[in-house]
Amino acid sequence: FVEKGSIQRNCKIRLYRNDVLIHEGKLASLKHYQNEASEVKAGSDCGLTIDGYNDLREGDVIECYTVQQVEKKLL
Repeated sequence: FVEKGSIQRNCKIRLYRNDVLIHEGKLASLKHYQNEASEVKAGSDCGLTIDGYNDLREGDVIECYTVQQVEKKLL
Protein backbone atom coordinates (compact mmCIF):
# COMPACT_ATOMS: atom_id res chain seq x y z
CA PHE A 1 0.00 0.00 0.00
CA VAL A 2 1.46 3.39 -1.01
CA GLU A 3 1.12 5.75 1.96
CA LYS A 4 2.83 8.92 0.70
CA GLY A 5 3.93 10.25 -2.68
CA SER A 6 4.23 7.75 -5.51
CA ILE A 7 6.29 4.80 -6.67
CA GLN A 8 7.78 4.94 -10.16
CA ARG A 9 9.14 1.98 -12.08
CA ASN A 10 12.60 3.54 -12.59
CA CYS A 11 13.18 4.53 -8.94
CA LYS A 12 15.77 3.14 -6.57
CA ILE A 13 14.63 1.71 -3.24
CA ARG A 14 15.71 1.34 0.35
CA LEU A 15 14.15 -1.42 2.45
CA TYR A 16 13.85 -0.79 6.20
CA ARG A 17 12.93 -3.37 8.83
CA ASN A 18 12.48 -2.10 12.41
CA ASP A 19 14.06 1.23 11.36
CA VAL A 20 17.25 -0.55 10.18
CA LEU A 21 18.36 -0.40 6.53
CA ILE A 22 18.25 -4.00 5.24
CA HIS A 23 18.68 -3.63 1.46
CA GLU A 24 19.31 -0.94 -1.12
CA GLY A 25 18.70 -1.59 -4.82
CA LYS A 26 16.22 -1.05 -7.63
CA LEU A 27 12.74 -2.24 -8.57
CA ALA A 28 12.44 -5.23 -10.90
CA SER A 29 8.69 -4.83 -11.55
CA LEU A 30 5.73 -2.73 -10.48
CA LYS A 31 2.11 -3.88 -10.85
CA HIS A 32 -1.28 -2.35 -10.11
CA TYR A 33 -4.14 -4.90 -10.17
CA GLN A 34 -2.36 -7.47 -12.40
CA ASN A 35 -1.31 -4.78 -14.92
CA GLU A 36 2.21 -3.47 -15.37
CA ALA A 37 2.36 0.12 -14.16
CA SER A 38 4.85 2.93 -14.64
CA GLU A 39 3.64 4.80 -11.54
CA VAL A 40 1.39 4.08 -8.55
CA LYS A 41 0.22 7.04 -6.45
CA ALA A 42 -0.61 7.36 -2.74
CA GLY A 43 -3.74 5.60 -1.58
CA SER A 44 -3.38 2.67 -4.00
CA ASP A 45 -2.34 -0.94 -3.58
CA CYS A 46 0.46 -2.30 -5.71
CA GLY A 47 2.70 -5.29 -6.13
CA LEU A 48 6.41 -5.01 -6.63
CA THR A 49 9.54 -7.11 -6.83
CA ILE A 50 12.98 -5.97 -5.82
CA ASP A 51 15.93 -6.83 -8.03
CA GLY A 52 18.10 -9.42 -6.23
CA TYR A 53 16.05 -9.55 -3.01
CA ASN A 54 12.94 -11.54 -2.07
CA ASP A 55 12.78 -11.69 1.75
CA LEU A 56 9.94 -9.19 2.28
CA ARG A 57 8.04 -9.37 5.57
CA GLU A 58 4.96 -7.74 7.01
CA GLY A 59 5.83 -4.35 8.48
CA ASP A 60 8.76 -3.65 6.14
CA VAL A 61 8.99 -0.06 4.87
CA ILE A 62 10.11 0.58 1.30
CA GLU A 63 11.38 4.05 0.47
CA CYS A 64 11.59 4.97 -3.23
CA TYR A 65 13.83 7.74 -4.52
CA THR A 66 15.45 9.04 -7.68
CA VAL A 67 18.90 10.52 -8.16
CA GLN A 68 19.17 13.69 -10.22
CA GLN A 69 22.26 15.57 -11.25
CA VAL A 70 21.87 19.31 -10.68
CA GLU A 71 24.01 21.84 -12.46
CA LYS A 72 26.01 24.11 -10.20
CA LYS A 73 25.18 27.84 -10.34
CA LEU A 74 27.45 30.75 -9.51
CA LEU A 75 25.96 33.48 -7.37
